[in-house]
Amino acid sequence: MDSERTFREARRLTPEGQLMFEENHTIIYIYSTHLFTTVTSTSPIKINKMPFTYLKGEGGDKLKVRDIDGAYTFPWNNLENHDEEFRSIPNWKARDDDVMICVYPKSGTHWAYEILSMLLSQKAERVETFKQSGVLDSISQEQFDSMPSPRVLSTNALFPQLPVDFRNRKCKIVHIVRNPKDVAVSFFHHHTGLKTYEFDGNWETYLPRFMKGDVDGNSWFDYTNDWEKTIVDNPDYPIHIMYFEDMVENIHAEIFKLANFLEVCTHSTLDFINSVASLCTIDKMRNEKATTAPLSWKEGSAGVYRKGIVGDWKSMFSVTQNETFDELYHTRMNKSKLNIRFSIPEKLPAKSRSVFH
Repeated sequence: MDSERTFREARRLTPEGQLMFEENHTIIYIYSTHLFTTVTSTSPIKINKMPFTYLKGEGGDKLKVRDIDGAYTFPWNNLENHDEEFRSIPNWKARDDDVMICVYPKSGTHWAYEILSMLLSQKAERVETFKQSGVLDSISQEQFDSMPSPRVLSTNALFPQLPVDFRNRKCKIVHIVRNPKDVAVSFFHHHTGLKTYEFDGNWETYLPRFMKGDVDGNSWFDYTNDWEKTIVDNPDYPIHIMYFEDMVENIHAEIFKLANFLEVCTHSTLDFINSVASLCTIDKMRNEKATTAPLSWKEGSAGVYRKGIVGDWKSMFSVTQNETFDELYHTRMNKSKLNIRFSIPEKLPAKSRSVFH
């Protein structure tokens, strides 16, 4: 296939950020004016025609998501029979060395994916693949099965929704928790910046939407409480909890703990951990990784790697909004034992921090 001709044809036929073109079992995605990729399949490919759901907010704004039996997911349009693929996930076959990142959206998935990939490969080198290549709700079973080992997977799903074989094998899980105020702010910029959502609401009406769980990923409170209960109820299952705030505060220590959990610590020398941390700063990721992201952003948006700091919520929350949110938080999280922090002590100089959107 002639790449230049294919690129021109795909640009002419459909807007960027969509599933666009199929030739000889190859699908082509356009991410930006100059960036596109191809994925080859062994079977014929058809564009998914299934409808999306538009979640209406208090201000009349709408957010485009995929609603699969009440689970709101990113509005992917890259698979035939997407809903059926999603429902089949519990039947997918695992491998003993699979590692799953289980996380609510906007809580550091891209960051963890990069670090995990380097630790498992024992190479402090930029990871060529993008996190989306291992997101369970964005790939088919065929793509899942064809991924090379060790597979770094990620999902916003709950424990019972993971592949049964994955749970039976007790494959390792890395669970990341981030304070919900910063998640809400990061999610707002994500929803307003990404074309796929078709969202043009404002912060005043967005926060109530987030608090109700009318976003992809559903309710942060439901998700976080459910995973905490899962961890308590399954003390023998290998689940490693990482707090986003701890990662920002001392990434080197968190990488070392993660290496211990993955049982690769014998090779993870201080120099190696320093190299991984250095490669995973926001500036390096933005400059070296952003062009591989299969997402279509509005002009002027920050993209995947925005601020990633702790306490950015203070720049968005009004006094009234903060009080309302605190009331909900204390009601929904009153039994939680999680060490969730909404701020951290004065940080290290910016050049030595590893922060993510």
